[in-house]
Amino acid sequence: MNSKVYFQKNIKIHLRFAILLFLILWPLKERSLGHLIKLVFVHASLIQISLALLLTNSFISIAAFFWKKESLTALTKILMHFSVLSWLAAYLGSVWVTKAAWGAIDWQEPRFLMSTQLLFLLLPYWGLNLIINYNWLLKFTSWGIGIFAQFMIRLAPVRIHPENPLGESESALMQWGFAAVLFLLSLWFFYTIHSLYRRKLLRMEQDES
Repeated sequence: MNSKVYFQKNIKIHLRFAILLFLILWPLKERSLGHLIKLVFVHASLIQISLALLLTNSFISIAAFFWKKESLTALTKILMHFSVLSWLAAYLGSVWVTKAAWGAIDWQEPRFLMSTQLLFLLLPYWGLNLIINYNWLLKFTSWGIGIFAQFMIRLAPVRIHPENPLGESESALMQWGFAAVLFLLSLWFFYTIHSLYRRKLLRMEQDES
C-alpha cells in the first residue's frame, strides 16, 4: 500500500472514530458540571489509557531487552510516543477541567502533585530517547518509568479530588457514558498504534530485502 492510499484510508477511519466519540458525548450532561462532564470523561479516559500504555511498554521493553528483536524495539518506541503524548494531553485537560469546575487549582492536591511530577519525569524520558536514540537506554528507561508511574499515581492519596468520582456516581447514564468513551478511545489508540506498527514492520522488511 503506497503512502497516499494509506493516508486516505486512515483519515477516513480516524474521522469515523471522531464522529462516534462526538455522538457518545453529545447527549451527556451532568447535574452539577453540566456539559463539562464531556471533557471530564475524555480527561479521565486519557489518564487510564496512558497508564495502561506505560505499563504495557514496561513488559514490551523487558521482552525487547532479552530477545533483542528489532520489531519489539520498534513497538517500544511507538508506545513511548503515545504514552507520553496521552499523559501530556490528560494533564493539560486536568488543569483546564479543574479550573473550570472548581474555579481554581489546588497545587498541593497529592494526586495532582504526583501527576505533575510524573509529567516532569516523562518529558525528559521522551526527549532523551528522541535525542540519543540508543535502544538499550530506551528499553531500560521504558521498563523503569512504566512501573514507577503505576505506583506514583495509583498510591497517591487524595484530599479534594474524589477517589473514584465516576465509579461512585449514582447515575447509570454517567457510568455507561464513561465506559463507552473509555472503550472507544482505547480502541482508537489501539488501532492507531497497530496501524503504525504494521507500517513500520513493512518498512523493516523492505529494507532487509
